[in-house]
Amino acid sequence: MKKLALGLILIGILAFAGTAWGASVYSCTQSVQASGAYKVLSMAWVSADPAGFTATASGVNIDGIVILVEFIPSATVAPTASYDITLRNSQGIDILGDTAVAGSEAYDGVGANLSATVPTESQVLLNGNYGAIPVMGTLTLYVYNMGAAKGGTVRIHYLSIN
Repeated sequence: MKKLALGLILIGILAFAGTAWGASVYSCTQSVQASGAYKVLSMAWVSADPAGFTATASGVNIDGIVILVEFIPSATVAPTASYDITLRNSQGIDILGDTAVAGSEAYDGVGANLSATVPTESQVLLNGNYGAIPVMGTLTLYVYNMGAAKGGTVRIHYLSIN
């Protein structure tokens, strides 16, 4: 029994080591604040790979109208200046207005070239126009060019139709 337990512990340590030093590792903690139909989905992220990462889709169905997005760099582990963020819906369309296909970002939406020190906010960008956009389902957060061990928060303000 002791050999089995020791073997399982060793496998766990090796698996962790492979994850920690292998592919890009990141974290993305999500929470929702709500006041009636008005909701704010916060996605606090921390990077491990300096090039970028794709977070898992938000664990929250927006099912409503996105009206504002905030980009808040971490005060303690600020991202590299001019980092980029896209928020893609289930069809791969960036609600922040990036015109490239996911994975080949052009960084030309409102999530492009963000400040490492100053929080910013913007309405979403659809076909070159600022406004609100309906989103049914989840959004996937992509963060690029932020540096390793850097962090920030994206806050998505929306009106829920549920």
